[in-house]
Amino acid sequence: MAPEQFRLKFTKVECETSDKAAVIFETCKVKAVSRNLQFISLNVTFRDLPITDINGSVAFYKRANGYKPFLYNFVVNCEFVKHLNPVTKIVWKWFQDNSNIGGLCPFETNFHMPRLENVYVEKSMHQLPIPGGDYACFTTLLLNNMTQFSVKVYGTIS
Repeated sequence: MAPEQFRLKFTKVECETSDKAAVIFETCKVKAVSRNLQFISLNVTFRDLPITDINGSVAFYKRANGYKPFLYNFVVNCEFVKHLNPVTKIVWKWFQDNSNIGGLCPFETNFHMPRLENVYVEKSMHQLPIPGGDYACFTTLLLNNMTQFSVKVYGTIS
């Protein structure tokens, strides 16, 4: 599929935490600027800094009678950035280029991703074998072996 034919539309983002005193989502939204431009904005405040241990997963799903696992599912931990494959390298770059994240452990500041645009993600994803349809990316993290939180991003590829 040619890059100019690949279109991603962010439709929804959901943020949840098991401990609202430890992880506070100041901002968790998709903003539509126009029909062809949307962006995700996340601001997360962590009460217990620094975070010295991160464990979790990032999984992609395709909607087909509910959301079913789709091709990519990987573990996120403190060693994650040392062992990137071509797909995880793409996802990691989204965060490096659009947020204040530098590395994972120790994580010593609150997380800010003011504007992850769909057009930026489109440019990096066109090389992946992804047919059109409705998709979700579920990220679940356990911080310092105590506080769990998740971010679920939904979108449509055409």
